Amino acid sequence: MSYWSRFSQTDSMATLAQHGRTFYWASFLLGRKVAREAAELYCCCRQLDDIADEDSASAEERREKLNKIRHALESGEPPSHDALIKRCLNIAQRNSECRRALTHLIDGMLQDLGHVSLRTEAELDQYCYRVAGTVGLLMCPILGTHDRNAFAFAVDLGIGMQLTNICRDVLEDAGMGRRYLPHWIKADAIGEGSCDAREVTSQVIIEQLKRADAYYESGFEGLRYLPRASRCAIYLAARWYQAIGHKIRKSGAKWWKGRVVVGSSQKLWILIRSLPDLVSLLILSRHPPAIRHNKQLHAHLGVFHHGH
Repeated sequence: MSYWSRFSQTDSMATLAQHGRTFYWASFLLGRKVAREAAELYCCCRQLDDIADEDSASAEERREKLNKIRHALESGEPPSHDALIKRCLNIAQRNSECRRALTHLIDGMLQDLGHVSLRTEAELDQYCYRVAGTVGLLMCPILGTHDRNAFAFAVDLGIGMQLTNICRDVLEDAGMGRRYLPHWIKADAIGEGSCDAREVTSQVIIEQLKRADAYYESGFEGLRYLPRASRCAIYLAARWYQAIGHKIRKSGAKWWKGRVVVGSSQKLWILIRSLPDLVSLLILSRHPPAIRHNKQLHAHLGVFHHGH
């Protein structure tokens, strides 16, 4: 059995390979130990997300499960038989910031229970921070950086990816009663709604994807805080994910036609085009002068811990 065959058969790596292919292929650049820890985090986040989306349980039952995990994180005394709580605590024990980020992540999952209708861009940004910006923070110690200057950039990369995710899944989310794009997604814009309503929604998606690009570019600036071995994997995973948004925009954001995906051949082309950037990332010093972060990107996140 080859090295990579053994590597891919772990429980967490199997989950990553099945549900997060973009991150799975990028993980091969991380090295075995870091990739397994990153996959473990992904698996934990996936299990929390599955609780929020579970069809067989009522919203109240799902809320109780998530609050039980949240309480365990706050108290530090989990039931010994609960595998997911153990998994969360193993991640949280890295430092107090990880514990706080996981708590905020669960708050985001709780927000997804029942009907969701975000009213303002501030609510959208805060939601994206909870469910994805926190993952950026949780990845920092896994990737080998404890520099607080890196945290805001890590949050930005997570927010950019989540905005992409939301814009990709408008139709699917609406079917579950979740409307994350504030103000504009109305019930008559779904399914057989009017052409005008569809076009308004398409324009909003395009605007949010432009905002996502600003978060991506900020996140790329912060990659210099990572060890060289981690930079290329995170850069490629983010570029591949960002390409979903670019493809949506190029197609006119016809969200009613369903999910847009980026295939293997497109990912290969992005890899080839990215070679100069990857070389630059490998050359750059790990300890730059503090990079100025665009605080305007976090204008709506003042109440959260996000690295400033």
